Amino acid sequence: MFSQKTLRVEIQKEDGMFYEGINAFSFKGLPIEVGLNVVTVPSGINAKIKLYGVSKSKLDMITTLKWRDGFITKKAIRIYANDGMGEFVLFEGNIMNASPVYDNAPEIYIEIDAIAGAFFNMKSEVPPSSLQGLVPAPAIFKKICIDYGIECVVNGLESDYPQADSPVYDESGLGNRITQASKDYNVYSVIYNNRVEIYPKYQSNQKTWLLTPTNYIGYPSFTNTGLKISTDTLFNVKLADKFTIKGSEVTPANDTWFVINVRYNLSTKIGGNWFITIEGVRAADVQRNTTVSGL
Repeated sequence: MFSQKTLRVEIQKEDGMFYEGINAFSFKGLPIEVGLNVVTVPSGINAKIKLYGVSKSKLDMITTLKWRDGFITKKAIRIYANDGMGEFVLFEGNIMNASPVYDNAPEIYIEIDAIAGAFFNMKSEVPPSSLQGLVPAPAIFKKICIDYGIECVVNGLESDYPQADSPVYDESGLGNRITQASKDYNVYSVIYNNRVEIYPKYQSNQKTWLLTPTNYIGYPSFTNTGLKISTDTLFNVKLADKFTIKGSEVTPANDTWFVINVRYNLSTKIGGNWFITIEGVRAADVQRNTTVSGL
């Protein structure tokens, strides 16, 4: 039921650690709209959030005024989603801009633009990241992240990743280095609020989501790279996950696909949208390259 679908937004109030319920405003039970696009580095995931029914005092505190330092500039933000099957973190990042919109007064809302990796390229520059010998992707990504003082999360087994011979990365900025390493190693990398996550693009033992006519809505459509589906069930899908479609009337869709892009369009307003769009490439067509050379 639509009444079971909830969104919760937490916004950091002060500098320092982001403690849930302590150092954060929490908004739940309000009309909330979220547009979310999962993309690879350098910027990472980006989000647009609209909060309706916020009190005047909190509206003023959250608003970033462009002509002076705003109270909430660069503060962290988290978005939680629940479609009746349990709550999970949909997004975490930093606020780029937040401003009230009075165009449809008395229905006033605050619009927030946030990016997961917005400020990593503003960090102080560090020496080149390099390792000698035949280096698997997780090792060089961990080295780059250590150099910049942030966490690196490795998804998958070490054996799932390609290797490179004595890689060196001297690009300016964490995002730029991760971007170049991702291209060289042919892996997915996403910057979140305080970490970098890497995924092997096509891994045989990756989690597989089963989609049937009972748990997704709409007909699959086709793109120049593969398939695109929309569903009102919020699978906590990650880049490089697999999904298998069975029972679709669109016969070519009944296959297994690797996830290459995820978008969310969610609203708890009456009549609002609630769906996730997943794009994939056919697993059977993927030719996996386990060795990278020429770095």
